[in-house]
Amino acid sequence: MKNLKKVTKQQLFLPIFCLFLVLLVNLFKDPSFFGISINNGVLYGRIIDVLNRGSEIAILAVGQTLVVAVSAGTDISVGSVMSLAACGTCMVLAGFGVNTTSTTQVPLIIGILFGVALGGLCGAFNGALVAKLKIQPMVATLILYTAARAIGLLF
Repeated sequence: MKNLKKVTKQQLFLPIFCLFLVLLVNLFKDPSFFGISINNGVLYGRIIDVLNRGSEIAILAVGQTLVVAVSAGTDISVGSVMSLAACGTCMVLAGFGVNTTSTTQVPLIIGILFGVALGGLCGAFNGALVAKLKIQPMVATLILYTAARAIGLLF
């Protein structure tokens, strides 16, 4: 009993327990939920879809966790910066002002490096606002949250 109480007091107990509870409900409700098949060398299944669709959010969550752990501040601009980097990457690959295309104008690595550089530039901007101008992290990221959405819309 003492060990059970010790385990339930752990910080990760509730999220892990809820995850297993959801998986258990899915197992009893629809056993095909866990089915995975291979068609033409590609994996298919609901679990694969969940992993594919959740990967971007998981990467953002890890980054957000690091920000909170290091500075005790919250970065609310991560989604906007991600969309800005994606818009910039697509713009570079397709060519500025092109709405539809079937070929890329530059090599793929150039587009990816541009997106990473754009995200890094946004992070440096936030860092400069917080470190040099002594603006509260929430306010600084709110500025970039709004600006990145508008710039992404322009792209």
